[in-house]
Amino acid sequence: MKKKERYFISFLFFLISIVTTIDIIDDLKDGVDMGHVFIEITIAAAAALGFLYLVYAHMVSLNSLKKANAQLFEAQGDLEKWKNRSKSLIEGLSESIDQQFEDWDFSDSEQEIARLMIKGLSNKEISEIRGTSEKTIKVQITSILKKSNLKSRNELLAFFLEDLF
Repeated sequence: MKKKERYFISFLFFLISIVTTIDIIDDLKDGVDMGHVFIEITIAAAAALGFLYLVYAHMVSLNSLKKANAQLFEAQGDLEKWKNRSKSLIEGLSESIDQQFEDWDFSDSEQEIARLMIKGLSNKEISEIRGTSEKTIKVQITSILKKSNLKSRNELLAFFLEDLF
């Protein structure tokens, strides 16, 4: 149920309970049959309970939202701490990767493709980013693997990540 609908229905329940209560008071003053008054009391009580239930549901929803926001805020803080702690390590890894690429005598385009491979991109994704055909990317990947003396993109990734774990 949408928020506006919930508010509208809550308002209707509240209005029904108020109007019915006023009618009950008038009926009691006029000496109306108690069977009729009992029915109106039941209607007023049901409307009041409906109103209270919707208010309760709204409060529970707000509480859940507050908890989720607090968890998100905490997770963002944790992420920021991790980024700050690992920044120098990541920079060092990046420099080490660049140095290894130079040691393998990769061209600039081979270095870019190797970085994209390490990030986990497919040949198709790499070709789209580089604006070249998949066939060209396959040829360059073959050259990368040959120069590095590795057999696959997984071995390339493992070469750099193996000691991290």
